[in-house]
Formats: sequence, structure tokens, C-alpha cells
Amino acid sequence: MMKKIDAVKHELNPMSLMALVLSFMSLTIVTSLIFIPQTDSVYMLFVGVDSFICLLFWCQLLTDLARSNHKIHYLKHHWPDFIASIPVIEPLRFARIVQIFRVIRLLRSSHHILHH
Repeated sequence: MMKKIDAVKHELNPMSLMALVLSFMSLTIVTSLIFIPQTDSVYMLFVGVDSFICLLFWCQLLTDLARSNHKIHYLKHHWPDFIASIPVIEPLRFARIVQIFRVIRLLRSSHHILHH
């Protein structure tokens, strides 16, 4: 049985830290795509990596939605994350900054992580 989660406030966990790292990677890739010609093989590699990162975010978001006690509230709070995880619309991926700030806020409020 899956553990239910609160619709808005999440505890800091390895998935949150992974989301932070992947968010930085995604933003770096999307920013790099601006400067790389679309005909370059590196461009296609970056698009592939970014699409995989988006898939991971969708899996995490859908899992959290399924575990949420208040699904409508979860969707109202996390809609930018869903939008930022659409792989074919690069400019919207900059909304990933919302996820970065959310994890940073969790890091600041989690004093118990220092004990681990």
C-alpha cells in the first residue's frame, strides 16, 4: 500500500533532492539549446536527455498525485510543475525554477537532515 502524502507540503526525501538536481540539469540543457544549431548532433542528444528528464518528472508528479489525500488541491498547487514537464515546449521548461525554489525551501526548513 502506498503512503498517502499531504497535497502541498512534502517532507524532504531523496526524490526531492533528485528533482532539484534534475531541475538544474533541465534548465542548463534548455538554456544550451538556445545556442546550439538544431542540425547539430549534440542538439538532438540534449533534446533526448531533456525528454527523459521530463518523463521522470511526469512519473514523480503522477505518483505524488496518486498518493495525495487532496488531489484537486495538489493539481492546483503543482500545475506549473506539470506544464514545465512537457518536453516539446522548451520555453515553458523555465517554470522548473518553481521546483528548485520548492526544494530549497524544504532544505532550509529541514533541520533533521543534518542529523542523517
